[in-house]
Amino acid sequence: MEILKTGFYQFLESRVLWITAVQSFFFTLPIWITTAWWITYMVEQFGVDLKETAFAFGVTSLAAAVTGFYICKIKITDYRKLILWPTLLSALAFLLMPLVHVPWAFVALVIVAIASSYLRGSGITLLENEQISVERATALSFLNTLRSAFWAVAPLLWGTLISALGLKVTFFFAGVASLISLFLLKLALVLRGEDS
Repeated sequence: MEILKTGFYQFLESRVLWITAVQSFFFTLPIWITTAWWITYMVEQFGVDLKETAFAFGVTSLAAAVTGFYICKIKITDYRKLILWPTLLSALAFLLMPLVHVPWAFVALVIVAIASSYLRGSGITLLENEQISVERATALSFLNTLRSAFWAVAPLLWGTLISALGLKVTFFFAGVASLISLFLLKLALVLRGEDS
């Protein structure tokens, strides 16, 4: 019981952890649209066939694997490079997606968005672990429980948005959501600087 209390209070008392949790709600849309909806958009917008769709999926999966390998090898500790720049790059990719008129350019932007989210995810994980001094597993489990609650609610909201406005506009909203996430993460890093 004491371990649970210690982990819970450590989570509650960290403004940085609260901000990283809140920003993750906004980033559910960019993640959801690049995992569940970008192929649908390609078929609807560009009329690609099954073979081209499979090829595009394979290319993005390979790019994701390369990004994961790169993250394992890098030794970057600068949070601007790990969190802020990738989040900005992701926002720009989503804002450009509805404007491109050829499938290869769209797939390139999807790759940028996915790779950026991998980088920012690794940086956020490092930041969150840095904020917890004792009972890390318990504090992180509270954080992940909150994120899971966001994932229970967010798809209903984003599904309503897609139904009302269509996929093309939803990519724009994913860019805006990424910018909100960027602002919150910048605030978290400012607070981190004050705390240290």
